Amino acid sequence: MPRLDAFRHAVARPDESSLHDLSDVSWEAWNDSYRAELDQHKIAASGICVMDQNVLRIPSFTRAVHSLRESSRAWFSIQPNVRDHDARTVIRAAAETGFRGITFHSYLQRIGESDFPTVVELSQYAAEQGLFVGLCTAFGSRMLYQYDSLRLAVEVLNAVNCPVVLYHGGGAKVLEAFLIAEMWEHAYLETSFSLSYWLGSSVEQDFAYAIRKLGADRIFFGSDAPFVSLDTAIVDHLEFLRRHEFSEVERDTVMGDACHRVLLGER
Repeated sequence: MPRLDAFRHAVARPDESSLHDLSDVSWEAWNDSYRAELDQHKIAASGICVMDQNVLRIPSFTRAVHSLRESSRAWFSIQPNVRDHDARTVIRAAAETGFRGITFHSYLQRIGESDFPTVVELSQYAAEQGLFVGLCTAFGSRMLYQYDSLRLAVEVLNAVNCPVVLYHGGGAKVLEAFLIAEMWEHAYLETSFSLSYWLGSSVEQDFAYAIRKLGADRIFFGSDAPFVSLDTAIVDHLEFLRRHEFSEVERDTVMGDACHRVLLGER
């Protein structure tokens, strides 16, 4: 099975401020550049997180989505605005455009406990549209203790039966993310940014432990490009999997097989 990158962004540079405003992106040029990058690094396809819902109104963007879907080079998730009364319309439009999932990011969206019911309701609606749910579970930033993405994950997992992807695998809290995934069979850990960031630390050992205990079929490789370059992410993951003596089958599963089965298989 070819390699799949389960999580990256539709921006050219690692700048968080550009994630929520993609109005200046030339989608034709981005499409060409993206395909060339995949070819260079022998990645079959990527899951692209789109955090600017306004792109759904841009014809050149929807053409890029259709082109990449038809050639099986990408799948997309949309980040709905939890404070937008029209969020359901956005989710439905994304599904009609060919998106595969929705994504929430606790600290970038400032999702506090009072917002949990809205996230749960939108997740249920997305599941009804045949979409999966992704939750960014990075642990960091200056808002380290203000927003609890893993608590939010439990609320969502209790409410839906579709695949729920814990992007970044909980970061330094990977063991907590593992315990959650162990209890809910439709939860999956994704490794982008976190695994590369924590290489050489005790958290690296925890990631290896979580993969071994949970099983490689519940783990997705991701890059978080451009915040981690695709080349760096691939090298880091392959060396990590070899260093911790995972089998060739387990390596292939993490690097693409599991993601293909769960997110790209017909449901």
